[in-house]
Amino acid sequence: MAESVAAEGTFEVRARPVNAPRPADVSAWVEEPVNTFPQKRFVDISDDTIGLGVLNRGLPEAEIARAGAGGQMAVALTLLRCVEWLSRGDLPNRSGHAGPPEYTPEAQCLGHHEFDYALVPHAGDWRAEDALVQREAHAFNAPPLAVVVPAQTRNAAQLPTTASLVDVTPGSLVVSAIKRGADGHGLIIRVYNPLPEPVAATIRPGIAFTQAYVTNLQEEQQAQLAVEGTAETPLTISIRAGGIVTVQLL
Repeated sequence: MAESVAAEGTFEVRARPVNAPRPADVSAWVEEPVNTFPQKRFVDISDDTIGLGVLNRGLPEAEIARAGAGGQMAVALTLLRCVEWLSRGDLPNRSGHAGPPEYTPEAQCLGHHEFDYALVPHAGDWRAEDALVQREAHAFNAPPLAVVVPAQTRNAAQLPTTASLVDVTPGSLVVSAIKRGADGHGLIIRVYNPLPEPVAATIRPGIAFTQAYVTNLQEEQQAQLAVEGTAETPLTISIRAGGIVTVQLL
């Protein structure tokens, strides 16, 4: 039986207990603990042998609910958070008001709604198969964008069969930014490691460059990376557990 659940956050994948810790006496608490928790693009539950990843688009809250008497678990996604009153003083999980007791019937969100989510059954946990669940969650949230171009543009140049602006391996690493430098110079590539152990990253830029630097989040150069050969030469850098690395190419 799974004891924890993995949920993607900002620059991390956080392991959380299936049941939120709850003290025996909550009478002095203003609000009682709840089992819902934030998520970004996926939540995954597994027993380290098999698991299920639940991917979402714009549904940033989840909960692991008990289903049935056999101890089975269900992943619940919050679709809407609706209220009739801005604040109520008679709620079972809170003492007193959280704001003015204004009647807000339109906040019940009545009407037609559509929600997108996807399921990824897998072996092991979310990190298995080179972080399959995470990669599928990111692909689900950023589907391919097709653009039709004029015929003369298509014939103007021969494009390669495959091409990539930046290729980063292994697949467990996440590219969070590819952009022009804040000072207008060079290309910024930001990569983070959501794993609980360090990872050796290999970055293969698809553009020509002569210098490479590690910068901080303010894009201030911290250290120069050794560059030998041409633009096809990969850059190798170690990223600590939960670490964020920013590289500037010039």
